[in-house]
Amino acid sequence: MERKQWVERYMRELDRSRRKEILDQAISEEGDAPDNELREKLLQERYGKLNSQDVDYFIRGWMSLYYVHTTSKGFFGRKKIEKEKASVLSDWKVELAGEYGEIGEEVLYEELFNMTLLYFHLCETDKNYGSILLGLGHMKSETLISKIAGEVYRLAYETPQVMNAEKELAVFTRAATDAFCEKYNDQQGYLMDKVRAGK
Repeated sequence: MERKQWVERYMRELDRSRRKEILDQAISEEGDAPDNELREKLLQERYGKLNSQDVDYFIRGWMSLYYVHTTSKGFFGRKKIEKEKASVLSDWKVELAGEYGEIGEEVLYEELFNMTLLYFHLCETDKNYGSILLGLGHMKSETLISKIAGEVYRLAYETPQVMNAEKELAVFTRAATDAFCEKYNDQQGYLMDKVRAGK
């Protein structure tokens, strides 16, 4: 499906205020069509305040997946996994998107694509994420990208299986894969080799 130029910008813009400006301008020009209506709802639901701090509930969903993956090999019962699954689906507004059918899936894909790009940015700029030897050194670019690829594979491929949520999270798997392959085009083999080996 070919996307409008403003949508391409919107799904790649990491600043929440700028994203709102892009969407508001599009709605003023195009009207509140179903896809723009959902984009507006997701924008409102994704960004919020908690204890006077900015919160990104989509990133919280990512971290919930990370939590499931890191604890599922221990004493992590099925009831707890189901609770975390419900939390992720709620944070990502999967049910809301489902009400819009195919349009909803594509709009949710755009938002999850954006979330994944933002996560990559956070990884690249976080000194702790890219540090080695107790923070005394920093990973080479290739090593950092390989680490990110491993995390994408674990969260977008392995964890949906653990949560028995492959169908519900298929749109996330697609969005995370596409975001990685676009962002790290020359190194996309770091991820795709893991995907092929896992099948």
